[in-house]
Amino acid sequence: MKKLIAVVLAMGILFSELSAMAAMVDRTMTPYPAFAEKTPAKNIFKIVGSDEEFILLDNTKDGYFVLTKGVYGSKPFDPDNTHKFDVEDTNNVAYYLNHEFKEEGYLPKGILDNINEQKEWLTEAGTADGPCPTDFKQVFGIGLLSQSEWEKYAGSFGGKDDITGNGWWLRSPRGISGAKNIALMAYLPILGTTMGWDAFAALPLRPCFYLNKDFFTKVKLQTGGLGSNVKKAVLSNVSAEQLAALGYTEKEINDLNDNAIDLIEDFSFSHPEVIGNFYFKNELKFGVEMSISWRERKKYVLRTEVDGVRKSEQTVMLTPNHRVTIPIELMDSAYGIHNLSIKIMDGERLAKEFNYTYAVITQTKEQFMDWYNHRGFSIHYGQENNSNSRDTELLKKLGVTSLRDGVDWAKIERTKGVLSPERSNQFIPELKQNDINLILTLYFNNNLYSGLDASKVADSTKYGPKTKHEFEGFANYGAFLAKNYPYIRIFQIWNEPFGNGFWKPDKSPEDYTYMMQLAAREIWKERPDAVISGGSLGSSHIDFLETMAADDGYSYFDSVSYHVYIYPQLADERYEEATIDFVNKMNMELGGWKPLGVTETGWPTQLGERGVTVEQQAIETVKQYVHSAIQGLKYNTIYDFRNDGRDINNREHNFGVVDKDFNAKPAAISSKYHLEMTAGAVYIGSLHLNDTIELHGYLKDGKLLLIAWTKGENEILDLDGALKNACYTDMYGNSVQYGAQPVLGEKPMYIQNAAEGLIFRIAADEIMRDMDAFSEFYRDKASAAELEFVKSQKEKIAVLLADGTVPDESAIVAYLENFYQEMSALPIKRSGSSDAALSSEMYMLHLMGENVADLLLWQGYRGAELPYRKNFYAAKEELFSQMRQGEKQVVGGRYRYTNAMVKFAELYYINEAESAVKDSLDSPMKQSFITVRSYLADKVLQIAENFRTVESISSDNFLVQIPTSQRNFYNFAENTVEISLYNFGEKDYSGKVVLEDSDGGVVFESAAQMQAGNSGVLPVTFELRNNTADGTKYMLKLYDSEGGLLKSSPITAKIQNRATMRLKEAETKLEQLNSITVEVNNTFNAGLKGTVQITPPDGWSLAETEQSFSVAEMKTAEVTFTVSGKSRTPFNQYAFDITVRDDKGDLLASGKKPLQFPIAVKARAAIETDAFQGNIDDWSDAYPVYLGAPEDPSDEEAWTQSNVAARVYTKWDEENLYVLYDVNDDAHHQGNNGGERIWDGDSIQISLDCGNEKTVNYDKNDYELGFAKAESGDIGYVWTHPDVTQTGVLEECYIKIIRDDNNKRTRYLVRLPQTFISAMQLKSGNIFGMNYAVHDADLTTRERMFEVTEGTIYSKNPSKYYNWRLEN
Repeated sequence: MKKLIAVVLAMGILFSELSAMAAMVDRTMTPYPAFAEKTPAKNIFKIVGSDEEFILLDNTKDGYFVLTKGVYGSKPFDPDNTHKFDVEDTNNVAYYLNHEFKEEGYLPKGILDNINEQKEWLTEAGTADGPCPTDFKQVFGIGLLSQSEWEKYAGSFGGKDDITGNGWWLRSPRGISGAKNIALMAYLPILGTTMGWDAFAALPLRPCFYLNKDFFTKVKLQTGGLGSNVKKAVLSNVSAEQLAALGYTEKEINDLNDNAIDLIEDFSFSHPEVIGNFYFKNELKFGVEMSISWRERKKYVLRTEVDGVRKSEQTVMLTPNHRVTIPIELMDSAYGIHNLSIKIMDGERLAKEFNYTYAVITQTKEQFMDWYNHRGFSIHYGQENNSNSRDTELLKKLGVTSLRDGVDWAKIERTKGVLSPERSNQFIPELKQNDINLILTLYFNNNLYSGLDASKVADSTKYGPKTKHEFEGFANYGAFLAKNYPYIRIFQIWNEPFGNGFWKPDKSPEDYTYMMQLAAREIWKERPDAVISGGSLGSSHIDFLETMAADDGYSYFDSVSYHVYIYPQLADERYEEATIDFVNKMNMELGGWKPLGVTETGWPTQLGERGVTVEQQAIETVKQYVHSAIQGLKYNTIYDFRNDGRDINNREHNFGVVDKDFNAKPAAISSKYHLEMTAGAVYIGSLHLNDTIELHGYLKDGKLLLIAWTKGENEILDLDGALKNACYTDMYGNSVQYGAQPVLGEKPMYIQNAAEGLIFRIAADEIMRDMDAFSEFYRDKASAAELEFVKSQKEKIAVLLADGTVPDESAIVAYLENFYQEMSALPIKRSGSSDAALSSEMYMLHLMGENVADLLLWQGYRGAELPYRKNFYAAKEELFSQMRQGEKQVVGGRYRYTNAMVKFAELYYINEAESAVKDSLDSPMKQSFITVRSYLADKVLQIAENFRTVESISSDNFLVQIPTSQRNFYNFAENTVEISLYNFGEKDYSGKVVLEDSDGGVVFESAAQMQAGNSGVLPVTFELRNNTADGTKYMLKLYDSEGGLLKSSPITAKIQNRATMRLKEAETKLEQLNSITVEVNNTFNAGLKGTVQITPPDGWSLAETEQSFSVAEMKTAEVTFTVSGKSRTPFNQYAFDITVRDDKGDLLASGKKPLQFPIAVKARAAIETDAFQGNIDDWSDAYPVYLGAPEDPSDEEAWTQSNVAARVYTKWDEENLYVLYDVNDDAHHQGNNGGERIWDGDSIQISLDCGNEKTVNYDKNDYELGFAKAESGDIGYVWTHPDVTQTGVLEECYIKIIRDDNNKRTRYLVRLPQTFISAMQLKSGNIFGMNYAVHDADLTTRERMFEVTEGTIYSKNPSKYYNWRLEN
């Protein structure tokens, strides 16, 4: 099957007609691949006497369809806010184009006089309640492209050309998902997409029209730069005599004819039907087909070049109207990405050139234990309009066997109580049919349970569950998917719950752990074999992991995953650092026995500071797979498989190893080869030669596989002759010729056929390093017997694997038997060590034994006689029987760590040994693999049997929690909480629940009862009588009737006072300021009475310094103090010490508050930004507002020590509004050299509501701008402007930014001219809305941000802004 890529070289004389349209259209969110940024030169023409450029789109029965290359002016679609393109509506853009526009002289007379004014245009329907509910036709001369035409002619015109701003109007309404006031525009930020836009807004116009069929006989074209398609249209419809009569010179006519002879008709390039541009070598059979329709036969040479190197030349004789096919075979291409250039030569002249990029990958074949390889990619099947069956086909071709994806709870349960697999069935069964394992992520909340309104709360489903109702609903959703897909083994609970990106509004390790416990229980009811993966934690969230694993939280996850993002830093630089703390914490302290993995990591290839090159991405992708193996990580998925978009400047669009259109990046080929080479392989270890060479060994099919590179300059790898028979391949799979001393570089190299003894040399190096690490870490923790055991084992390994010699197989078996026998004799229990710590020690010792056992997979051994119990299930059941007897001693008793050991043994046996038996493929490793994994499973069971005898039994029948929604405790007040209590046991429960503070003090104690198998809430009322800091740690404990502790759950409560206070902003300058007002906001559920005490700044006096107040529940009271005296200070900075107490004298709120002045004073003279060097003395008469002020705003030292804090001053004159930001910032970082994401680094924002309408969304009088200092200079960006053509990068940047690293200060001087903010009235007394914001990034991306009021950062809501006044 061949797929044709047509390369149209001539318009010909074929007629085309738009087909009937579907009723409504929606915005196009997925870009059309055919769109080009610039219009192809072949379609462009100018007429004589004009410099305006036009684009010939088509030749139809109605005439020549033409689009202007540029845009003309900017107009609302319809000021009445209707989305119908209506030529009869005098307010409408359609009327304007066919009347005033013609008179304004935009189009040359030769065009205007030849427009087909009788053309009947078909336009798509709008919304059912709008003015055009069905498709409609109108007759007019000048129009705009409809979306259907825009799609049809994609590639014939430039999506951007030299047009700036957000986009240009189409004539179509947005019918689907739109409203009757929303029309469509061609959206420039993402080429090839459209966007709905308010019809009252002004956008540029790009007219289109039909020129009459005799146009070329009436109007002379400029032949210089005339497009080849246009030439062909002229020659096909105009005779030489007519051309001469029109004024074409003989030379111009000859130029038209000569150029036409050089054109090849109907050129097409064919290739096998593949997804994207991925080929196996045997598929590299291309073809070229072409013909001419000219007067005579003509000879051409077809030249083929690959990566600029000539591959072949073929002579081609073309006969008029006869099509010729020329095969091109490139099966000798190397693995990698290549640029194919096909050149049609007419003598030495290039008549035609066609370029094509193709990727060559190694042949995919099934391998032993390939399916068990949990290394692959994250992908987005679960998101709409993203991954699809083409992804699956390409994944299969690449040999990918493992993916991570998820499907939102809200897409499974769209009606409360009704769960449906309709959405998940769109991709999960297909993956199963293609033998692709899925790590299924269960994520996000459901508004049916949370009660949040998606139209009012952004990202509403990303708010973490906080009620019993939500937790149970989430658990039910997880159980539903587990039941529906019995072949999915790993279920990951949520995505990145550690921050407020995916767990809003703030992270809660306790709530996450509680949710995970409930979900795990419900999933295990349906699927006892399911593996619960917890975490997906970032590299700086060890505290989160500790909460997860604390107490019985450890029992509810089987594995832990991390998300490791270090880009643009390299894997060699930071990958180990970013993972080692997690690995060590889980393995060596929190109990171990949980397989670990990385389910997101990657290197995006966007342009800009944090992007990497596509080749670097290929290198780092391979290296991180190896670094994960070093850390012992069992599963590893790269984020992500395919680009999420086409914007090269957008980081989120560029993580994929495949681009949005399924074409290869180098990382797709390097990762394919790596996963192929290491499928079913076992990591043996690394050999430390020096600080720059990385050399890692795997056992693959019983043979040694080496992967090597350098961290610096190229180096020779010298292994004392061990590589004299080796063979080498690069990271794409190409053979590389070296002798015994290959040259290593930064790109990973694969080495096979090394000397056999090298396996054991690497293993010895690795095992002894692990033993040293154990001894170092546990020096003051492990028993003397354990440390002596490790020391003696190291000595034995040194003998067993001495100098890389090949030990006898029986010697390894004997060593292992001795190792586990001596290990079982170690005294486990000792005072001062927790069960978790002791379990971790046993785990780390076992991993040493595993490393040795893996050596038995070497093909030189012929099947060791390892002693183990052949019936794993019987041995497991026997142990369970012993455990059940012990667990009866405690209500709901459970051997927490012994159970984990049994599960770990099952992973060896069920996942690996048993699966290897079922694997249909033969391998030299097969029998050894089954034997070794069965042996290790049995040894872990023995460790579990031994550990059971000393482990403390924990209760596992209960869950007790105070949900987040109940954790707002009020100081000096009566509080009521509802405790969620679950009794999963078979007996009724009676006892007590106790809340203890961090010092062990009892906050409350209450009787508790719960029937067997039930759950409910226990209301408890208590009084908190201490002024405790927010974020206090508590422990919620459940006791049985005899005082025995059954359950402990950590609780982080938010301690708050019953009231907050705010010093209200001043409404006048200092001279007119006669009073100040304190707002007391009652946040409590009862009325409050009390007093406000205030101490003014030095030089000020108040008529009275204490006043009483009374405020109803959840209301605000204003307490006003008369100013009797005041003293001006430079820059008008005044702070008041305020204390609020209730009528009992208990503290409600206190602190120093700065007085904010939303006042702009008139500048004495024009302020020039160019002259600004950082001195602000001339601003001492201005008034400040504050962002992130320190606790004591009168303390200048506190300002200088701030991470980020700002004072902002405003001035004005009749020509400009001036803004000065004085920002204290300990470190300056801005990684975006222009563009809309400057907020992601150090930057400022200014929002203006010029009409002070106080709307809840931006309107036509609003502005939003940002400014930053980047490596490229001082930059500005406009997000919102009444004239949308003014949005985007601020071309004329009215700013000067001075950074003072010594004093850790950045000063921004901004000048906003009246001409730019034309909606603003710059005159004394004008009142308007305005807001300021500051963003701070110290290392990479934004870490903190502040705004004067709400309404800019977290929402776009001018109603929140202060009322600002322009004063003289």
